[in-house]
Amino acid sequence: MGLNKKLAQQIKQFFPEADLDRDDFREFIDAVNDTYNELLPAGKEKRLSKSEAKDSDQSEKIAAAVADMKEAMFVLGGYPVDEITVDDDIVTLAALLKKQVWEAKRKQRLQQELNEEILNSLPADITVLDRDGRYVFVNPSAVRDVAVRKWVIGKTEEECTHGASQTALPVVGKARLDEVRRTRQSLTWEDKTTGVAGEGQYKLKVLQPVLNAKGQPYLFINYGIDITERKKADDLIRQSELRYRSIFDHSQALICTHDLEGNLIELNQASVNTFGYDHKDLKGTSLAALLPKERQSDFYDVYLKDIKEKGKAEGIMVALSRAGERIYLLYQNFLVTDEGDQPYVIGFSQDITARIKAEQALKASEEKYRRIIENMNLGLLQVSPDERIMYANQSFCDMSGYTMEELIGNTTNALFVRDEKVQAIEKVQERRQSGRSDAYELQVVDKQGNEKWWLISGAPIFDAENNFVGSIGIHLDITQHKKLEADLRKANEDAASSARAKELFLANISHEIRTPMNAIIGLGRLLAKTKLDPQQEAYLDIVRNASDNLLVIINDLLDFTKIEAGKVMLEDIGFVVQDTVENTLRILRHKAEEKGISVRRVFDKHLAKVLIGDPYRLGQVIMNLLSNAIKFTDTGEVLVECNVLEDTDESQLVQFIVQDTGIGMSDEFVRHLFDKFTQENESITRRYGGTGLGMSICRQLVDLMGGDLKVSSQKGIGTSISFTLNFRKGTEEHLPKQHAFNIDTQVLKGKSILLVEDNSMNRVLANTILSQYGADVTEAHDGAMAIEILRKGSFDLVLMDIQMPVMDGLEATKLIRAEVDRGIPIIALTAYANKHEEQKCLAAGMNDFISKPFDEDKMVQLVAQWLGRESRIKEKVTKAKKIKKVSEALFDLGKVRAFSGGDEDFVVNLAGLFVVESVAGMEKMESAFDEKDWDQVAAMAHKIKPSMHTFGVTTVVTELEQIEAMAKQRMAPEIIRPHIDAAKKTCTEVFASIKAQLKLP
Repeated sequence: MGLNKKLAQQIKQFFPEADLDRDDFREFIDAVNDTYNELLPAGKEKRLSKSEAKDSDQSEKIAAAVADMKEAMFVLGGYPVDEITVDDDIVTLAALLKKQVWEAKRKQRLQQELNEEILNSLPADITVLDRDGRYVFVNPSAVRDVAVRKWVIGKTEEECTHGASQTALPVVGKARLDEVRRTRQSLTWEDKTTGVAGEGQYKLKVLQPVLNAKGQPYLFINYGIDITERKKADDLIRQSELRYRSIFDHSQALICTHDLEGNLIELNQASVNTFGYDHKDLKGTSLAALLPKERQSDFYDVYLKDIKEKGKAEGIMVALSRAGERIYLLYQNFLVTDEGDQPYVIGFSQDITARIKAEQALKASEEKYRRIIENMNLGLLQVSPDERIMYANQSFCDMSGYTMEELIGNTTNALFVRDEKVQAIEKVQERRQSGRSDAYELQVVDKQGNEKWWLISGAPIFDAENNFVGSIGIHLDITQHKKLEADLRKANEDAASSARAKELFLANISHEIRTPMNAIIGLGRLLAKTKLDPQQEAYLDIVRNASDNLLVIINDLLDFTKIEAGKVMLEDIGFVVQDTVENTLRILRHKAEEKGISVRRVFDKHLAKVLIGDPYRLGQVIMNLLSNAIKFTDTGEVLVECNVLEDTDESQLVQFIVQDTGIGMSDEFVRHLFDKFTQENESITRRYGGTGLGMSICRQLVDLMGGDLKVSSQKGIGTSISFTLNFRKGTEEHLPKQHAFNIDTQVLKGKSILLVEDNSMNRVLANTILSQYGADVTEAHDGAMAIEILRKGSFDLVLMDIQMPVMDGLEATKLIRAEVDRGIPIIALTAYANKHEEQKCLAAGMNDFISKPFDEDKMVQLVAQWLGRESRIKEKVTKAKKIKKVSEALFDLGKVRAFSGGDEDFVVNLAGLFVVESVAGMEKMESAFDEKDWDQVAAMAHKIKPSMHTFGVTTVVTELEQIEAMAKQRMAPEIIRPHIDAAKKTCTEVFASIKAQLKLP
C-alpha cells in the first residue's frame, strides 16, 4: 500500500531520502501510515474537529492511533507516554514524532561515526555490503585510498572489479555471498596473495550476515585478518615437528615414551622392528610385559622408582622379542614434566644384543681355548723387553726341565737356544718390538741336553700408553710330530720312488715283453705254414698256446694297471660295429675250431652303418668276453648278438650279448665275479689258466664308456653276459684313414740337423738313418755343447736326448728357447714313451718326441713333418722284405743290420764301437759303485742301456734297469752288487761272442 499523501509530504520535508532504505525507519513509517489510513478514509483529508472526535466510534479509533503513536514515540526516544493525551491532534503528535526522529537520527549518526572510527582503526580489512551486495562501508585497512573508498560505496563487487583502480579491493565473491544469504551462517576461509617482493601473504576471511527482526539478512560484514606471520610460525612449527618426527621415526636408536605406570605411549619404527610386533600391538602395552618374568619385579621396584625419585634411569634392560628371543638394550630414560600436561618418560636405547652375544661368545671361546691349552699341556711364558723370563706356567717347566726359580730372571736364549739359532731368535724379538705376532718352529735343548722341537706362538704386550713391555709365548712340544713328519716324508719319498719305478717298469714292459711275444707268436704262425713233422707240430702247438696265454696275462696286467692309474684315454672316432666284432672273431676263431664249437653272430638290421666311439676298447671287451666264453665252453656254441634298444636321429643305444653253453657259474661266484684276481676255484686256474683280471677290466672299461654290464649264469648250463653302450651316429667321413707310406730317400736332402746324444751308439744309429735320407747331421755330446754349436751355426732341426751329463735335454731346451732360437723345431729322444714324459718335454719347449729304440720309418716321417717335407712321403704298398737274421743266444744284430741298409762294414764298425763303449761304461759304473756314488751309478746304467737295446742284449737291459732304480733309491750295496756282477758277466760273454761272430780284434 502507498503512503498517505499528506504523510508522504511530511516525510519528504523532514527526512532525507537515505533514511527511507533503513528497515527500522521503514517499519515505523508503515505503522504511522496505517494509522493515517484508519483515521482518514480514502479521498478525505479534512482536519478532525473537536466535535467529530467526540463521536464514540471515532474516539475509539483515535485513541488506538494515539496509543500506537505513543508507543512509537517511546520506542524512538523514550518520550513519556503519559504526557500525550487523546486531545493532542495528529499534527502535534507528528511534530513531536519529528523531533524524536531527528534526535534519534542525531544519535544514530553519532553512533555511526563512533562505529566507523572503531572499524577504521581496527587492523583488519572490513567491508560491509547491503542485501543486494553493494558496498555500504569500507575501512582504510581494506582500501587505503580515500577516493577509492568513496567511489566503491553503493557499488557491487562486480562493478568494482571492472573499475579502473580497484585491484586491491577485498572481494567476497558471489558464490560465497549467496551461500551466506542462503544459510544465514557465517563463512570462514583463507586467502593467499603475492606481495610486491613476491612473498606469500595469507589472510583469514570471515563473511558474517546481519539479520533483521524477521531473520532475513539485510547486511553482510566481511572482515579479513592478516595471518601471514602466524602461517609462517605454523609452517616453522610444522617443519620442526616433521623434522623431529622424521628423526623419531628413522632413528636407528630405539625411542619410546611411557607413562609413570610403564604403559607405552609412543614408539618409533626402530623399536617396533626390534621387538617384531606391529605398532598397534605395542601402543598401550605395559613395558614390563615385554621383559622376562624374572626381571619384571625389578622394573617396578628399581626402574620406575629411579624414574620417580631421580627423574632418570639408565643401564641394560633385557627384553623379549615377539619370537621369544632375548634383546639386550642399553638405555637412558628421563622423566618429562610439562606444565599443564601429565608427566611422562622418554626413553633412548640401543640394541646391543650382537655385542652381548659376541662378548658371551668371546668369553666362551676364551674359556674353551683356556681349557684346550690346559688339556694340551701348552707351556706359557712371559718375558720382559730384554727377553728375561718373568713368568712360566707349570707345563712350560715340565717341557723345559727347569723349575720356576731356575727360569725367572734368565733369558730364553741362554737356556734353550744353540749358538747357530741365536740370530734367528733375535729377528723374532725385533718383530715383537715392532708389534708383530707370529708363530714359528724352533729347535731347542732342555735342561738335560735333549734336543726338542717347539712350536712357539708369540705376541707383543703393550701397556695403556702403547709402550712395549714384553712378550707372551705359547709353546707346544712337537718333537714327536717332527719325527713323524720326517718318517712321513721318507715314506712319501719311498712311495714316490716306488711310483716312479712302477711307471718306469710300465714304460719299458710294453716294449720289452710285447715285442718279443708278438715276434714269437708271428713267427710261430709262419712256421705253422711250413712243412713240419708231427713232433715239430706238437712242439709248435705248445709254444703257440704258451705264448697266447702269456700274452693274455701280460695284456690283463698292463690294462688293469692303466685303468687303476686313470690313464686310459677313450677314442672318439667312427667305426663299423660288424667289423669290430668280425676282427675279434677272426683272432679267436681258431681256438673255437680247435675245441669243435661254433661261434654265431647276430646283428640287428637297424644298426647304423657308422657309429662314433672307441672301437678299440669295445673290441677289447668283446675279445675278453668271447675268449672266456670259448675257454669255458667244451661243447655247444658261443653266440654274439648286437641289438639296437633305442634309435634316434643322433644316436643309438646298442646292447651286446655274449652267450655260451659252457660250465657256468654259481650264484655265489657271480656276486664276486668282478673282484680282482678272482676265479671260482683253484681247479679253474689249473685247467683254464688266466689271471682273474679279465672281468674286472671289462666292467671298468664299460663303466668308462658310460655303459652297464650284467651277468646271468647257471652252473652246468651256460653264461650270458650283456652290456649296453650309447654311440653317436656318424658317416663314412668319420672312419679313420689308414695309409702306408713310401719315403723318398732324398726327403731330408739339404736340411741340417743337430743330433744331441751322449751315447755314441745312439749317435751312430741316428746319424746313419738320417744321412741315408740326405740330411747333414752334426753331433753334440751334451746340452751345453749343443748350445755352443747353435750359437755359432744355423740348423733346421734339433734331435735332443733327455738324460745327458753336464746339461740334460730339458735344461738345454729351456736355454735354447730363452737365449738362442725360439722357433727351431726340437724333437726329444726319450727311452720312456709315456704321457708323463711327453708332457715334461712339451713343457720345456720341445715340439715332439721319439721313443728309443728308434723306429726308422717313424723317425724319418716325424723329422720330415717338422721340416715341411711331408709331400715327399707318399702312400705305398709295402712288400715284405726278407731280413737276414742271426739268432744268437745272448744278443741280436737284426736291428743293427736293418739300420745299415745292407752295409756289413757299418755293422762291423758299429759293433766294435759298441763293445768299446760298453766296456768303458761298465768299468765307470763299477768304479762309481765302489765309491758309493749312487747318482753316477744310475747315470751310467741309464747311459749303457740303449746300446744294449740296440744289440738285443735283453738280459743285461733288465739288470741295468734294476741297477738304475736301486741306485736312485739308495739301496744297500749288498743288494745292488749281485746285479752289477750279473750284468758284467753277461757282457763279457756277449762281447766275446760278438767279436767271434764278426771277427773283431
